Amino acid sequence: MSERAAMWEQLEREAREQVQAELDVDEVTPLEFGAAIVWSDCRLGRTNGLSEVHRVGFPQINHAFTACGELIPAPIRWVRASAAVIRTMGKCKYCEAELARIKREKAA
Repeated sequence: MSERAAMWEQLEREAREQVQAELDVDEVTPLEFGAAIVWSDCRLGRTNGLSEVHRVGFPQINHAFTACGELIPAPIRWVRASAAVIRTMGKCKYCEAELARIKREKAA
């Protein structure tokens, strides 16, 4: 194996280890109610874009759901987006409405 091929192999191995470490953290960190979440949309085995910005809802039957009731996919599909990026993306109107309703109920 050439020195260049060995360098690329080591780089790929380190990148995979970093991604796996991030996934391990995501899998054990509980989702916070109301937090913004975005994931990659996959259809027919291919990624074809990003979801709207959803809000984390209440867990049901040991699964994580958005406030609008959509099942949150596995952490491998989550996209880490900054607050600025989230502000520019489309938001799920149902999640936003549910979050506002719950906040109103708590305030009353």
